[in-house]
Amino acid sequence: MRFARRGVEAKLVLGGSVRAAVPDRSLIAVVAQAHRWFEQLTTGEVGSIDQIAARERLDASDVGRQIRLAFLAPDIVEAILA
Repeated sequence: MRFARRGVEAKLVLGGSVRAAVPDRSLIAVVAQAHRWFEQLTTGEVGSIDQIAARERLDASDVGRQIRLAFLAPDIVEAILA
């Protein structure tokens, strides 16, 4: 795919051969971590995002931002894994 510009207009041009997607290992790891953290919160293993942040030596806002990945739609998670 490529962008084709004509004046102020930009078009996305699709074409060429289709390559098989390579799974992004770091994205998979982040999604898996988010699911683990959410499981720990729901089972009561940890009491808050602040506790997770302290244990992982991260900022609580980073943990809060990352844990949202646990709520991705199943088809999106499947696409990430594929």
